[in-house]
Amino acid sequence: MVSMVYVAACRVCRTKFKYESTQRSGKYCSWACYQRTRPVHQWTCKHCFRKFPAHRHGDRSPSYCSERCQNLAKRMGREVSCDECGKWHWRKPYSIKNRWKKFCSKKCHVRSQVTTQKGSRNHNWKGGISRKGGATLARAYMKGKRGEHKARVVIEADGYYVTRSGASKGLWDLVCYRRSGDGPPWRLIQVKNDIDARPAEIERLKAEVVPEGTRKELWRWYSRKRQPAITFL
Repeated sequence: MVSMVYVAACRVCRTKFKYESTQRSGKYCSWACYQRTRPVHQWTCKHCFRKFPAHRHGDRSPSYCSERCQNLAKRMGREVSCDECGKWHWRKPYSIKNRWKKFCSKKCHVRSQVTTQKGSRNHNWKGGISRKGGATLARAYMKGKRGEHKARVVIEADGYYVTRSGASKGLWDLVCYRRSGDGPPWRLIQVKNDIDARPAEIERLKAEVVPEGTRKELWRWYSRKRQPAITFL
C-alpha cells in the first residue's frame, strides 16, 4: 500500500506539519500540543494524601503523585525504633523476624557494644585476665607463664617434684620438693621475666615465715640469656 503525505495545521499552535495517510488523522504537531487539549483533574496521592494535577490514563486514574511515593507505598516492612538512641527507622520483614539490624546506624551499634559487651557479658570473656591492662597485661601474663615453665624444666632435671602455683597470684610461683639428694628438701621460687622485683616485694618474700630447711629463691629470666639470675632470699 502506497502511503500519501499530507500537510495540515495543528489545532493548538496552528503550526503546519506533514503526516502520512497510514497514520492517524493529523490534528496535532507534537505530543505536547496533544497534552494541552486533554482535561487536567485533581487527584489525591494514596501515600502522602497530597493533591496533585494529572491527566486520566484511559479508564485508570493516577494513584501516586510521584515515583518516590509509588516506591514507598509498595515496599514491605514497618518502622521500628533503634535499641540505642530510640530513632525510628524502616526495616524489612525478614530483618524484623530475625532481629537483625536492631540499630539505625553503625555508630549506634558500636556504642551499644561498648556498654553491653563489656567484661563478663562479652562472649570472649576469659575470667578477667586482661581486666585492667588490656592486651598488654594478657601478654605479660603469658610471658610470665613461659618463664615459670622454663624454670620448672630446670628444677625437675635436678630431681625435684615441682608444683606450679603462679595462677593463684600468691607469693610463690613454684613449690619444689624432693626426699633425698644434695640441697634443701623444699624450695620456694618466685619467677620474673625481664624485670626486677620491687624492693617492697623482696622484703615481703624475705619476711615470709617458712618451715625449717626451706630455701626461698628469686629467679629472673632476661632476653637472650640461656640461664636465669638466681638470688637466695
